[in-house]
Amino acid sequence: MNDDKQFKNDRKDVLLAQYQACNTTRDHYDTIRWLIGSIFIGASLTIFGISFTTPLGIYEILLIAGFSITLMVIWIFYDNHVQSWIKTSYNLAHEIEEELGYLGLELHHRIRAKDDELCKTGKGKRIRNYLFYLVVIAWIIRFIMSIRL
Repeated sequence: MNDDKQFKNDRKDVLLAQYQACNTTRDHYDTIRWLIGSIFIGASLTIFGISFTTPLGIYEILLIAGFSITLMVIWIFYDNHVQSWIKTSYNLAHEIEEELGYLGLELHHRIRAKDDELCKTGKGKRIRNYLFYLVVIAWIIRFIMSIRL
């Protein structure tokens, strides 16, 4: 009987350490992807702003627009690449929460509830997509403006 109790305590300790590692990993990748996104979005919009400082021809505008949009596309590809690691961390955290519940340990804050809420709203992907559309539309407007001049 004592061995069973010791096993449960050891299992709880291992699961809690694994749970902490899951959250740390997920936070790391999520932070990095938005840090890279912030840099690439800032660079893309800066390039857009700089395009107004000097008179440019249509080909120059297309060239820098292509570079600006390429930065956004690279970020979206990186975001999609890292999303699988973040999702894996979430799924493992869900499994750990379930097993900890079976072992009689209830967590104060459960990731599953927050994750389910975010999945329903799709906030992260919508923001990313809206930013991409914003950059593309801005460049289309800039291109149209350069044709009229």
